[in-house]
Amino acid sequence: MKAFQSKLGLSYIVREAKVSDSEAILPITEHVLKEGFGVSTPEEFHGDVEVEREWIKGYIEGEHHNRLFVAEHEGELMGLINFDCPNKAKLRHQGSFGMSVATKWRGQGVGEALLVTLLEFASEHASIDTVRLDVLATNERAIRLYEKLGFVHEGRRVRFVKTEAGYEDLLLMAKHV
Repeated sequence: MKAFQSKLGLSYIVREAKVSDSEAILPITEHVLKEGFGVSTPEEFHGDVEVEREWIKGYIEGEHHNRLFVAEHEGELMGLINFDCPNKAKLRHQGSFGMSVATKWRGQGVGEALLVTLLEFASEHASIDTVRLDVLATNERAIRLYEKLGFVHEGRRVRFVKTEAGYEDLLLMAKHV
């Protein structure tokens, strides 16, 4: 558990998720999907508390270095970041993450705190040397954060995501830790 302070001066913590966080995580994820920041649609998301509990248990009880961290202010979840390493031995030195921050907490440093926590976790494990991500090319706020924290562009998948409005490119970024 690590303490942070928002840009408004509010104290909060980043900690590993607990199964009891499942009900609070659901609305954050659902809202981010409705905004179109992910590659899944809201209809593809299960929205089921029991499924979410099992998903969280997988991070708590799972092998390797998969982790799920949440940011919390006075019992309210502000955001989450999940980190997944492949099971294959030749790929296990790296992992990728997904992050969601509740709308009311954006612009307060919560995403940065979550990602800094993940990068510290990764750097503490000698078997992990690279943290990767995919991000929609139109998500400029997220891209600025990733660049600020030292992520570099590794590639671009042109017209990779099809939306109702057309196609979007997907950027591939990574940071060696």
